[in-house]
Amino acid sequence: MQSNLTARLARRLRRAVQQTLIIGGIVLVSSVVVLVGFEWWLRSDASRMGRPLELAQADFYPYFGIANLFPLNPYGVLEREYGYHKGDVLYQHRKTEQIDFSGDRFQRIFQLPSDQIANASAFRIFVVGSSVAHAGNVPLPETYFSKLQRSLQAPYPIQVIAAGRGGSASTDELVLLTLSVLPNRPDLVVILNGADFALSSILGVRPGDPFNASMLYSKHYDLFYNAMRWLADRFRIAQLLYQHMIYHDLAANLEFLRANDEYRAARVESLVSVYLHNVRAMIEICNGMSIPVVLAPQPSPDLLLKRHGEQIRNADAARFTRITKRIDSLATSPYRSPSLVVAGYERMLARIANSPRLAPHFVDIQEAVDLDHFVDFVHMDAAGQTQLADVLTGAIRQRLPAHWTPADRDKRNPQWP
Repeated sequence: MQSNLTARLARRLRRAVQQTLIIGGIVLVSSVVVLVGFEWWLRSDASRMGRPLELAQADFYPYFGIANLFPLNPYGVLEREYGYHKGDVLYQHRKTEQIDFSGDRFQRIFQLPSDQIANASAFRIFVVGSSVAHAGNVPLPETYFSKLQRSLQAPYPIQVIAAGRGGSASTDELVLLTLSVLPNRPDLVVILNGADFALSSILGVRPGDPFNASMLYSKHYDLFYNAMRWLADRFRIAQLLYQHMIYHDLAANLEFLRANDEYRAARVESLVSVYLHNVRAMIEICNGMSIPVVLAPQPSPDLLLKRHGEQIRNADAARFTRITKRIDSLATSPYRSPSLVVAGYERMLARIANSPRLAPHFVDIQEAVDLDHFVDFVHMDAAGQTQLADVLTGAIRQRLPAHWTPADRDKRNPQWP
């Protein structure tokens, strides 16, 4: 009797184990099928309508900007900007490629206006900055530098060259000017920048800080984070998790900013100090080479909203809604601190205006672009590009020599050996 009971229990246990294994196998196979199907759908063109991966923000670079905001490297960003594939490089301090001549690498970022070819005999105006100077969000003929090219007239040929790098801050621009622009012997330099403040409020780092100084860069020492980066390069599903991790960190940084007034004030002061140091270094280098400089910090829609937002809201609520919707349209917009940007801009503009060394080069263009012509919290549409070109045209004309030939450049700034 006891043996029969034991046998029945053993059979039931075997059946339970078999059923558990069968059910587990079915669940596992079904999960694999679902995941493979989901991965296939994410890789297909059909998934591009509204899929969240288009909003992923990843692979932040501490120098020379954000080379790739998207894990998938859409539109061949790295190939276009740097000439290598994403798989050929380990990011940040783990880079493996050898860079012998940085100037050659940066040469790719020079943009000529539409219908222009490089002309060494022209009076060359280089515009240094970040994505606003790059103006890649509008067609080439609609960029401010193409419009500058058409509007600037002199007894000698003039050529405008945009040397903007998306995501660059003033530390990056100082390196860019030194290693790339100056060897090309500019005749006039326009500093069209100011991304330091918005980038810092999002990323939690000052321009030029070490890699491990921010809540994003420091993760490159974390094994799990690096494993997620490896998976995100290979699987779209992992990219969704990676995207969530990035957004979680951005939200934590913003919350910390909001909750710590003393730290926030110190961050603003530090940002302004770093920015002014870098700008002053660029101007002093140019002064030493007798190169005229226009210092024009890019317009900040956050600052303009503080100045005019309430008046616009009261006069035309629909227009105010339209403006704010466009300004907040970027995926990273919810993670920035407009009040930090405004505080930094106000302090930076005031110190430039009161500086004997910076004020002679300073052109305040904050009111040059209407709020209606910003497409986000940084960039401008085609009409905004026209307004930007108009104000820069006036500033540049005041600094153009009455007469000029390439021999003047050779005398002032000889060809480098």
